Amino acid sequence: MYAPTSSTPAPDHGYIGLLSRTLQEQWVQRFDRHGYVDEVGFEEGDLRSVIIKDHSYLSFTGRLIKYEILVVTSTAYRCPVFLAVSGPEEADKDDLMGLIRDLFRRGEYCPGAGWPKFGAVLRGHNITVVQYEQDDTLSIFGENRRERNILHGIGAILGDLVPYLPIADRTLDNPYLRRR
Repeated sequence: MYAPTSSTPAPDHGYIGLLSRTLQEQWVQRFDRHGYVDEVGFEEGDLRSVIIKDHSYLSFTGRLIKYEILVVTSTAYRCPVFLAVSGPEEADKDDLMGLIRDLFRRGEYCPGAGWPKFGAVLRGHNITVVQYEQDDTLSIFGENRRERNILHGIGAILGDLVPYLPIADRTLDNPYLRRR
């Protein structure tokens, strides 16, 4: 085994924490002004986030890449529903994309059966929202299909993922379901 030629510093998990909070805000069901369910989503308090720190791997370029993983799970559905990998700004985006693809491929921290495999790659304050496809590829999600600054408009993109999730529409059984 060969020694890495260089090493990246550990990522600042402030951005991965921001992603976690934004996702939990965007994926909660919405109510109209009368208290009726207006938009399907997870119930408040259902989503849990875990940040797994202090990981590293040897990249294709011989650099030791330090990264963190964010796993968002649903207590109601008993499975992970979103996965993110965060590396420092100087990390190679292709290395981080390869890492999240490998995590999806191995099924590590992956959404459960029947759930689309959505995730994100954070490189410093830049974010790319991705979906893992069955043919072992990643497609970039979002209107411009590019890397974005996490501080500018990422909430809308995360909110756009909700219709793709197999969340039970509890309003079908009871159209007058109100917030408790």
